[in-house]
Amino acid sequence: MTMLNLGITPGAYRIGTQDIDMTQIFGMIMEIDPSGGGFKFVGLMQGTLELDSVGTEKDSRVAGSIKGELFNFSGMAGQ
Repeated sequence: MTMLNLGITPGAYRIGTQDIDMTQIFGMIMEIDPSGGGFKFVGLMQGTLELDSVGTEKDSRVAGSIKGELFNFSGMAGQ
Protein backbone atom coordinates (compact mmCIF):
# COMPACT_ATOMS: atom_id res chain seq x y z
CA MET A 1 0.00 0.00 0.00
CA THR A 2 1.26 3.49 -0.83
CA MET A 3 0.51 6.46 1.42
CA LEU A 4 0.90 10.22 1.03
CA ASN A 5 1.82 11.85 4.33
CA LEU A 6 0.99 15.55 4.23
CA GLY A 7 2.28 17.79 7.00
CA ILE A 8 1.03 21.35 7.40
CA THR A 9 1.95 24.01 9.94
CA PRO A 10 -0.88 25.74 11.85
CA GLY A 11 -0.19 29.02 10.05
CA ALA A 12 -0.64 27.37 6.64
CA TYR A 13 -3.86 25.55 7.59
CA ARG A 14 -6.34 27.83 5.83
CA ILE A 15 -8.70 27.90 2.86
CA GLY A 16 -6.97 28.59 -0.44
CA THR A 17 -4.22 27.29 -2.72
CA GLN A 18 -0.67 27.05 -1.43
CA ASP A 19 2.61 25.55 -2.59
CA ILE A 20 3.82 22.29 -1.10
CA ASP A 21 7.12 23.99 -0.31
CA MET A 22 8.68 21.60 2.22
CA THR A 23 8.65 24.33 4.89
CA GLN A 24 5.03 25.23 5.66
CA ILE A 25 3.55 22.23 3.81
CA PHE A 26 5.44 18.95 3.45
CA GLY A 27 4.54 15.96 1.26
CA MET A 28 6.17 12.55 1.73
CA ILE A 29 5.34 9.27 -0.04
CA MET A 30 5.76 5.99 1.85
CA GLU A 31 5.11 2.33 1.12
CA ILE A 32 3.42 0.51 4.00
CA ASP A 33 3.51 -3.22 4.69
CA PRO A 34 0.03 -3.90 6.15
CA SER A 35 1.01 -7.40 7.28
CA GLY A 36 4.01 -6.32 9.35
CA GLY A 37 3.36 -2.64 9.95
CA GLY A 38 6.72 -1.54 8.55
CA PHE A 39 7.18 1.26 6.05
CA LYS A 40 9.71 2.48 3.51
CA PHE A 41 10.36 6.06 2.43
CA VAL A 42 9.72 6.38 -1.32
CA GLY A 43 10.04 10.08 -2.10
CA LEU A 44 8.86 13.64 -1.70
CA MET A 45 6.00 15.50 -3.32
CA GLN A 46 6.18 19.02 -4.70
CA GLY A 47 3.15 20.86 -6.04
CA THR A 48 0.09 22.64 -4.66
CA LEU A 49 -2.50 22.02 -1.97
CA GLU A 50 -5.94 23.58 -2.38
CA LEU A 51 -8.08 23.55 0.77
CA ASP A 52 -11.81 24.25 0.39
CA SER A 53 -12.75 23.57 4.00
CA VAL A 54 -10.51 23.53 7.11
CA GLY A 55 -12.38 22.27 10.15
CA THR A 56 -10.61 22.20 13.50
CA GLU A 57 -13.20 20.51 15.71
CA LYS A 58 -13.79 16.77 16.06
CA ASP A 59 -15.74 15.40 13.06
CA SER A 60 -15.52 18.75 11.24
CA ARG A 61 -14.96 18.75 7.49
CA VAL A 62 -11.55 19.07 5.83
CA ALA A 63 -11.73 19.08 2.01
CA GLY A 64 -9.54 20.01 -0.91
CA SER A 65 -7.23 18.67 -3.58
CA ILE A 66 -3.55 18.02 -4.14
CA LYS A 67 -1.64 18.38 -7.42
CA GLY A 68 2.01 17.64 -7.75
CA GLU A 69 4.95 15.53 -8.79
CA LEU A 70 6.66 12.71 -6.93
CA PHE A 71 10.42 12.87 -6.59
CA ASN A 72 11.43 9.24 -6.11
CA PHE A 73 14.43 8.55 -3.89
CA SER A 74 14.50 4.76 -4.21
CA GLY A 75 18.14 4.90 -5.29
CA MET A 76 19.27 6.49 -2.02
CA ALA A 77 21.50 4.55 0.35
CA GLY A 78 19.49 2.45 2.76
CA GLN A 79 16.39 2.39 0.53
